[in-house]
Amino acid sequence: MRSPDVSVVIPSLNREPELSKCIESLKDDRIRIQWIVLRERGALAKLRNAGLRQVRARRVLFCDDDILASPEYLHRVLEQMDRFGLR
Repeated sequence: MRSPDVSVVIPSLNREPELSKCIESLKDDRIRIQWIVLRERGALAKLRNAGLRQVRARRVLFCDDDILASPEYLHRVLEQMDRFGLR
């Protein structure tokens, strides 16, 4: 099994409608995504660190659950990471 192209870490607590919209807006059929959704209480930094420990991809994107990304967003972010050697 190939590793994901990117791991997306999203802290979310009791905000399923926002979370669903966020994930839907980030989906891209060209990209293998590992979704790490943290549904715990706690400081945002601690939750993000907990998500970071679960990452399997070489590239990581941290996202809040209320973000609605424009089409092509994730693809463009990964292109820029590649362009600047952030792998």
